[in-house]
Amino acid sequence: MDVNKKVTKNFYYCTFILFFINFSTKSFGQQLVPYQISKDVSIQIPQEFIVVNTLDQNIIRAPLEDEALLIMNSSKKSASYIEDKDELLKFYEDFQTGMLDETKGQLITKSFVQINGLYFLKSSFRTKISDADKIWHNYLLLLDKTSYTFILMGSPENTKNTKFFEEKIIPSITFRKGLNQENQFNTNTEDSPAYNIGKLAGTLSVYGLAGGLILFFILRNRKSK
Repeated sequence: MDVNKKVTKNFYYCTFILFFINFSTKSFGQQLVPYQISKDVSIQIPQEFIVVNTLDQNIIRAPLEDEALLIMNSSKKSASYIEDKDELLKFYEDFQTGMLDETKGQLITKSFVQINGLYFLKSSFRTKISDADKIWHNYLLLLDKTSYTFILMGSPENTKNTKFFEEKIIPSITFRKGLNQENQFNTNTEDSPAYNIGKLAGTLSVYGLAGGLILFFILRNRKSK
């Protein structure tokens, strides 16, 4: 199956699934509960949340008042060759480019940060949905060949939820004992850049498509109420 056909198939499948995961975000009280995303990563999230598996990704959605928190981790391992910090940053930037392309986003800020000892790409970008400006505050992590994205999608004028996201939720991310920065690299000889460049490009498109669809249906559902 070529990349275009695969993306089209995933588009319709994701559309079907997302019709069933929208819910009102008005009742949030900002009480956090522990949640284990995978055997490697845990976090504190709002107690009202939904989990769905689609497009080879696990998606957790929780409300932050009238905004939305999304956490996604891929069920497929990345085959990208990453030897050091510089190559990890390049992977992050390529991944982000896929999201920006698919959501028609405009980058505002980005930085390479450490959270509890591991490297993340922190970024914010602007999208316009139904003529309304929306801001994605995004943290991206690659750990043991698995990608994790932590996103707050909100309005530019609402800084309270952004502060809560960055000061309470993101710092609560913890990792399985024994994991360190070496677990963010992948130097297997069969995973060379030449071998994986086409595969990576297709994967980025799918991740970007998933993010764009999630944002579209959440905001369209809210507007119709």
